[in-house]
Amino acid sequence: MHDLTNEDNSLEYAELFWSEFNEYEKPLLQEGAVFYWSIGQLRKESGQVQRFWETRLRRMPKLSRSKQLEISRKVDGINGLRSGKSWIQSSSFRRRV
Repeated sequence: MHDLTNEDNSLEYAELFWSEFNEYEKPLLQEGAVFYWSIGQLRKESGQVQRFWETRLRRMPKLSRSKQLEISRKVDGINGLRSGKSWIQSSSFRRRV
């Protein structure tokens, strides 16, 4: 895990139980999924302090096939630049030089 409140902190590891995620998030849990784990104290107006934690998964929109291909072409272009090939790109055409 990365501490977003202090990036100087080293990576940390934690174990969360399957039951700690709600039923809507469980289908999204897979290797590489990004989730947010908020931990803290909740102070009520009465002065009472409660421990608080919440887990949320980052939801990404499902990409259409055409969007996947567009991203793939851009990645190929970047990989081409890294391998020494140059690319010319405009809104109407894309070709390798």
